[in-house]
Amino acid sequence: MKIDNYTQKTKEAFDSAVELLDKKSQQVMEPEHLFLSFLEQKDGLFLKLLVRANANHEKIRNLIEQKVNSRPTVEGTNTQSTISTHLARLIKSAQE
Repeated sequence: MKIDNYTQKTKEAFDSAVELLDKKSQQVMEPEHLFLSFLEQKDGLFLKLLVRANANHEKIRNLIEQKVNSRPTVEGTNTQSTISTHLARLIKSAQE
């Protein structure tokens, strides 16, 4: 995965997802972490698309937050975050 090939907004979403992992004391980045990061971008495309589709973006955000909060946590220092196999597959599929 070459992050240099991504847009600035995508890079920001990955950074935000890593911050979310740290905040939640979680280690493995799942698609939900990244989706939530995209959704929380104030001028990002995800929120605009949901609004345009008349989707209940607050309900979607709450459901995604519940999913993120249900993930296992880790304790201690020097915990390095990783990308889940599921997220890695989704990224690879999107790149093809």
